[in-house]
This record gives sequence, structure tokens and C-alpha cells, in this order.
Amino acid sequence: MEFLTPSHAWWAALAVPVIVVYFLKLKRPRLTVPSLVLWARVMQDQRVNSPFQRFRRHLLLLLQLLLLLALVLAATQPVSRGDVAGSGHLPVLIDVSASMAASDSTGRSRLDEAKEQVAALIDGLAGDRQIALVAVGARARRLTGFTDNARVLHAALDALAVDETGADLGAALRLAQAMARSAAVSDVILYSDGNVSLDRALELPFSVDYRLVGPAAANIGITAVRARRALDGDWEVLVVVRAVGAVGSGTVRVVQHGRALGSQNLTLDNGDNRRLLFRLPAAALGMVSIELRSDGIDSLASDNLAYLTLPKARALRVQLGESMEAWRRALQAHQELDLVRADVAADLAIVHSADVTPAPVTVSVGSIPKAVADMLDRRDAGTGVVDWNHASPLLRHAGLGEVLFARSVLFAPGMDEASLEGRGWRIAVHGENGPLALEQRRGETVHYAWLIDLDFSTLPYRVAFPVMVANAVQEARTRAGLGEVAAVRTGVVTAGDLPAGSSVAVRGPGVELDALPVDAEGRLGGIAASRVGLYQLSGDGFERELGVALLDEFETSLLRNEELQLGTTAATASGDDNPGDWPWWRPLAALALGLLLVEWWWYQRPAGGWR
Repeated sequence: MEFLTPSHAWWAALAVPVIVVYFLKLKRPRLTVPSLVLWARVMQDQRVNSPFQRFRRHLLLLLQLLLLLALVLAATQPVSRGDVAGSGHLPVLIDVSASMAASDSTGRSRLDEAKEQVAALIDGLAGDRQIALVAVGARARRLTGFTDNARVLHAALDALAVDETGADLGAALRLAQAMARSAAVSDVILYSDGNVSLDRALELPFSVDYRLVGPAAANIGITAVRARRALDGDWEVLVVVRAVGAVGSGTVRVVQHGRALGSQNLTLDNGDNRRLLFRLPAAALGMVSIELRSDGIDSLASDNLAYLTLPKARALRVQLGESMEAWRRALQAHQELDLVRADVAADLAIVHSADVTPAPVTVSVGSIPKAVADMLDRRDAGTGVVDWNHASPLLRHAGLGEVLFARSVLFAPGMDEASLEGRGWRIAVHGENGPLALEQRRGETVHYAWLIDLDFSTLPYRVAFPVMVANAVQEARTRAGLGEVAAVRTGVVTAGDLPAGSSVAVRGPGVELDALPVDAEGRLGGIAASRVGLYQLSGDGFERELGVALLDEFETSLLRNEELQLGTTAATASGDDNPGDWPWWRPLAALALGLLLVEWWWYQRPAGGWR
């Protein structure tokens, strides 16, 4: 037990005047009595006036001293420290990811349990400790600053709701690090089911007290939805459903405008991933919803609905540089392509200059981008391909092992591959002396840069060249939503195919945004869609719907991790029963009030007792 204000113990000195007043001699009136029998009573009063006789006989003095003692102890604020140790500033991180909405058989969610434990921590808040609440979702949100105001903390806690996204614990810990720069923080409490993503390279200046919440639960949910256009123009929709625990059977339906376009029944065991294929007619354009209904236990509702927007067919817009005949011949093998001028927004740009207005997919040939021009030098010496990034969408299934180049590229003195990566570029094709092709991904765009003109190589005469062109076309179709589309996941999303330069208002679950600018490519980014549902996009003369779903296999799994790896250390779950501080001043104050009532009752009672 600790005393937060031990200096208040000097109030115990008030016992001295209480005792002094008590020992003052009583002034009795002079009376005439008819008998000496009463003289014994006078002798008894004289004995009572002796100090020790008074202590033995007078209950009121004892009650007054006990009352004073209880008040003095309450003023010193005694506290029994619980499992919460450390400094007086305590960040409390609360997981609000989608899996925290999983409920048990009584309908109580994991977040409800976490809020109950945090509320108990706030109620036991000692006078020397301040708490700051932080919500851990796709981004970290500080709900309160450091405060000991229980009303403010309870109000922020009551308003806390689940974000139907994943949880980025690394962002929350970095926020706690920033808070520790302005206040002494030696411990952080995390309330979570452990179903979080984390940057394992973190170095934390404090320890993390991990409180695991929620029981294991059974669940069934949609984890992926994609569609691609078949050769006959119809749509093939792939739906992936995952089951955790004994969930039994269910039904998946594809619905458009209230009409079912397809339905399939399925039976799942624990850990199953079932792939369902629906074939929709080419006329089924626009928004369709995928609905999952479980016949058994389903602990999480947010992963039972997904949306998919099937676009109208149009030709892929391709910008092709002059005198690029090899590329032109390779593109002629592909249908539904439209070669556009340089001033028209393109889906795919294949050009000579590396410094062009980028399309969603850009392939530049024969020049070094200005951003890395000081790092690389071209030489007339020949070279061959040593290795290439087989996972790159441009080079997938393209065998470059026997390709030769009449020129080569060298690193400038003091430069290396790490220098390129520092500026956002990766080597896609390695030559004998340096890179031959680079790759840069930035937001919604990708730029492939061949540093040597392919006319000075054997690549146009290899099978790898039309394969590479086909890869570029396919990636451009996918990014444009023409050949393959995927359902949109919760988080920060981007809407495309909007009027360029317009202003858009967004309304949806928990979102009300006005006057958001659309860029020159018709894209609107940065929409914080943290809830599953439909978002209305409206502007001058147009309206659109954007459907957002959870589609997170990690959240659907409802994992409960007993241990979190935090950098070089591990945080092990400390269980559900972790008491906080217990301040004793409240029961002591209640005791003092009770003693005061007893003293009043004793003083007011009649001499002959209550009748």
C-alpha cells in the first residue's frame, strides 16, 4: 500500500484539542438535596473526572477519535497497487479491428469485454496516475490526452465502436512513442484479441502489458471476390469463403437490383477455404452484391457481404511512341485496343522518353529516368541478362536468359542497388555490369523503364517479347477494370472513372465529406471507408455507388494470439483478470460517515434509552 499525499497526516494533530476539550472540568450547578444517599453519586462523579476513568467510560470520545483517524487516512489517499505498474502516465491501447466485433453465445462482443476491463481500470484510477485512450484500427486514433478525469475517459470509452478493418498495432505503438516524448511513459496496456499486424522492427522505450480478450469463436465469411470477362463476353465471378470452427452449412447468393443471379449451397469444416464460381451474363453490368447466410454459428456479421462493380466493355486506350514498330506488331495480336494521341488519357503508355505524364501502366524504352540519371551511366559495351524479377507482372513467364544487348548500363561511382531503392526504384532486369530495366510503383501507377533501346538487343526476336507485351496489356486491363475487377476492401479506398477535375461529395457509413477534388485521370483517392456498406459519390450532374467489403482472411479467422512479437521482445497475454489500482479513500470516507452517524445517535439517545 502507498500513500499519495502523506503530508496530510499532520491533520492527526487535531486529536490533541479533542482530548483537551474532553478533559476540561465539568461545571456543575449547586443544588440542595434531601438525603445523603445521593452523596455516593457525587463521589462517583469525582472518580469519573480522573483521566483514565474517562477513557474507560466515555464512548463519544472514542467515536470522535476513530472518526478523525478515518478522515486523516482518507486525506493521505492510501492506494493498493494492482498489476498496473510504471509511471503516472499510462497509454491504454484498445483494439477496434473487425475481429473485435465477434460475439459469444450471449451476444457480448470482444470489444464489449475490453471496454468493461478498461472501465474498471478507470474507476480504480489513483490520484497520481493519468490515462490516455488510443483506438487501434487501420490507423491509430488518440481518443483522449493524458487525464485523470473519469467522466472524460468514460465518455470516450462509451463512444468507441468497431472499425471493420484490420488493426495496425505498429502505428499505435509509434503513436505511444510520440506521446512518451512529452510525458514519462514506462508502460503501455494493450487490450486486444491479438489478431493484429505489426512492424517487427520496432524498438520500444516502454514495456507492453498485453491483455487478451474474447473467447475462441466459430465463423464463416467471404474473404475474396474477383470477376473476369470470359471470351464470350460473360463474367466469371470467383467467391472465396472461409470457415473457422464448426459452422456447418451456408448459402452464397449473387444479387443485383433485388434479383438473384445465382445461388450455391455449401458445407464447410474448420479451416476450409471454398472457391465458388458464378457465371453472369454480359448484360449484368453495374453493382452486384454477394450475400452469405450461415445455417449455424456465425460470430462475425461484417464479413457476410461484399460488393462488385462490373464495368461496361470498352477498348483499352494505348499511347504508343513513334517508330516503335516491334511494339506495334506485338500489339496487333490483341483485340479491343485503341491507339490514342499523346494528349489523351491512356490506360497504357509505351514511349521512348522516360519523363512522360504517367499512365496507370507506363513502359518507357531507351532512356534513364531523370530521378536516377546521376546514378547510372550507359556504355557501348555489350552485355547479357544475368537475372530478372520473375514475380514482376511485366516479366511473368518471359524467359530472358538468352537475350543480348549491344549496350550496357553501369552504376556511377558510389552508387548501388540500395541507392536506387532509396529513390523508389527497383531493378527488374540485371545485366552483367548493372541494371537493364527498372520498376517503380507509386500509388495507383506503375512505371517500367528499359534503360537500353530494345532495337539494340535480341529481345524483339525472342518469344519473351510478345509475352512481355501481353503482360503489359493484361496489367493495364486489370488496373482499368476492363478484363478483371476485384471487390473493394475497407480502409482508405480510391474511386475511379469520375469526371476529371470535378468536385465530389461522399456519403456512407460514418462518412460525410464534401468538395473532394477529382484528379486529371478521373480518380478520387483518400476515402476513409472503415465500415462495410455502400458509399454514395455525387457531383455536378452525376451519382455513383461504391461498395466496400471486409474481405480480410486474417479478420475472418478470428485468431486469438497468446503472444505478440514486439521487435526483439515478446508480449505474452496476461489473462483477463488484471486488477488496477485500488484507492482506499472512498471506503475510509464511508467509514467516517458511518462513525459520525453512530456518534450522533449515541449523543441523541434518551437517558433511559429509546422507548
